[in-house]
Amino acid sequence: MEELRDTLARLHEELSNTREIDEDLRQELRQALDEISRKIEHPHGDRDSSPMGDRLEDLTLRFESSHPIVAQMMRELVRTLSQMGI
Repeated sequence: MEELRDTLARLHEELSNTREIDEDLRQELRQALDEISRKIEHPHGDRDSSPMGDRLEDLTLRFESSHPIVAQMMRELVRTLSQMGI
């Protein structure tokens, strides 16, 4: 769980420091990260019907060429969430 929190914190920091990200894409990623944070804090709360990993994987692909550092951190996040069953 600590690895997940660390990855989330690094992603938030990178997102804040990277100015070249399209604002709509930035907002979409922030919403996903906030949702993950809520799931970590309340693991038995509402279950979303759409898989978190699939949505993050789509976002990762959109960051791949223009922001490889963000994409790498997102891949780590997807892997960790998958291992946790989220």
